[in-house]
Amino acid sequence: MIMKKFLVASLLAVCVLVLSSCLGVETKEYEYTFKTEKSGTGVITFTNIMSKKDNDKDVSMRDFAEVITDYYEGDRLERDMPGIRNVKKELFEKEGQLCGKITFEFDSLESIKVFSYDKNSPYMINISRFNSEEFVSSNGTYGGADMPICFVEKSKKKIYLKTSMTKPDESTIGLVEDYRMWKKRNTK
Repeated sequence: MIMKKFLVASLLAVCVLVLSSCLGVETKEYEYTFKTEKSGTGVITFTNIMSKKDNDKDVSMRDFAEVITDYYEGDRLERDMPGIRNVKKELFEKEGQLCGKITFEFDSLESIKVFSYDKNSPYMINISRFNSEEFVSSNGTYGGADMPICFVEKSKKKIYLKTSMTKPDESTIGLVEDYRMWKKRNTK
């Protein structure tokens, strides 16, 4: 019995390692426009969606399938941002790169992972909570590496934040060709 449990646990661990995603994006842009202090609309744009080689193996077909099944057709983004609604997703090509966009509405700051201490404090976004994203620019003030928080005054009624994630190099493969083939097969 113990040996059987060990084998099952080992098999699951191997599956997690083998099936783990190698997806990345070059940049992400977050735009939140407020209707009230805590609700509004959001747009997140993913530029240059790409696959990272897995032990020098091209896994771009598998990663593109994940883009379609988990993100575009699936609810992965919604699960990552509980509370967003009226979600619309788009994949498109821009300047020879695969890009994606999600638009949505929100009724709480928690849904978009933004914090405000009280009605007089600015909106705050903790950049370090983003997986391996680095600050590029915003319409607010960035606290720097020691305080990776972006502060945006509420009077602006809009938050804009751009981050970088994966720099294209010899270990990355753009997914635009996979997208072109998928679009051709699915356009009638």
